[in-house]
Amino acid sequence: MKKILLITLLFFLSPVYAEELQGGVTYDVNSARAYVQDGQISDIGQQSNLYYSNNGSTDDIIYGYSANNVPECFTVRYNDDLTRDYIYGMNNKLLYVIKNDRPTTEFPHRGYRYNTKGKLINTTLMTSKNNGFTFSPSGKLLGRLIGGVGYLGNTNIVIGSQSN
Repeated sequence: MKKILLITLLFFLSPVYAEELQGGVTYDVNSARAYVQDGQISDIGQQSNLYYSNNGSTDDIIYGYSANNVPECFTVRYNDDLTRDYIYGMNNKLLYVIKNDRPTTEFPHRGYRYNTKGKLINTTLMTSKNNGFTFSPSGKLLGRLIGGVGYLGNTNIVIGSQSN
């Protein structure tokens, strides 16, 4: 089971908005926004009572850490549906569900993060394993992942990195 630093919860803003990310197709912020919003799923229903249990049916578990390197959550992808990711708190209670338009090993793919009441929280476009965009439900750019590194705001402040 791979354990890597989680940046898929939120991708952070890049200092360069005009930069293009590639994944078989080249995207800039505007074309990525249009592509993600075009595939938006309207509803996944309530999912509030799902608790994680380690029963061996997982494809991958990805841990998310705070700035102090303390585990805060983990993302689970189950073998029976590689297009959904379930994000749990460290108490094993479900926090979010991400519905992807194709398996996360295929690029590009769009992801739609919902809370447990079925409300859309954000959308993503992953152009490759280490490159992507995150948008608000209304299409505002929230973040960028470039080469496995997230950026905060309109600055060069590095937020985190991904390791294998």
